[in-house]
Amino acid sequence: MWIMFFIVFVPIIIGLIHFCFSEKNNTKDYVLNSQNKRSQEINKKISDYEQKKIEYKIPTTAKSVFMPSINGSYFIHKQNNFLILFGDSCVFYNKQKNSMQSIYVIPIDFILYYKTQGEVRYEMQISGGGGGGSSIKGAVVGGFIAGSAGAIIGSRNKINEIKSETVKKDERIVELVYITNKNNENSLSLFFDYNSLSVFSELIPEKSYESYKKNKQQIIEINPTNKDIFLQIEKLAELKNKNILTEEEFLEKKTKLLSQI
Repeated sequence: MWIMFFIVFVPIIIGLIHFCFSEKNNTKDYVLNSQNKRSQEINKKISDYEQKKIEYKIPTTAKSVFMPSINGSYFIHKQNNFLILFGDSCVFYNKQKNSMQSIYVIPIDFILYYKTQGEVRYEMQISGGGGGGSSIKGAVVGGFIAGSAGAIIGSRNKINEIKSETVKKDERIVELVYITNKNNENSLSLFFDYNSLSVFSELIPEKSYESYKKNKQQIIEINPTNKDIFLQIEKLAELKNKNILTEEEFLEKKTKLLSQI
């Protein structure tokens, strides 16, 4: 009987042991392969990202600006006649998920201005107070120590001290406004945190909103007594090329000037 037991069950037990060890090894191999694959994917993303930075010639000293709407930062760099905004690694890896643009290449001539919006507000926050009312626990203790009078006094809750605190809320942001074509038909805006103002002031100081307003004020008013019509048209064309005048404004003033010839 024992011989039959060994003949029948021992191979089964050995097979089960072998199967368990085999499955354990397979699971271990699967985990290792998954980790290696994940590591390779990360390394490839890093390599692709660094290659893109080289392609767009982003220097290691490039400053960064933060865009609150996507909770991401961009390296900002002025190259020739372009302003390049190059997203950091988080922006690159999440661009499809968040439908964000990872790289902006904006011609300097297409930038109308940058300016600040919002304000710094101060709010008074008050805490404490409350309390009062009755406390059963206090009444029991007070009554035990000093009778009914102690119960009345002990039942009163302690009133918390009222405290006030002034909280600063900085809601300022920086808006960068630019056009998409020379006809000045459409303008787009990008919004950055207030700390970005110093970066824009350093890279493109000529595009401040103050400069933009000043140039607008310098638009030539047509003088009917001025005989040099073509000179005025040339100056108007210069203002149009600088995106200070729209195509429609330029044509309107040009037509008015030519009608005087």
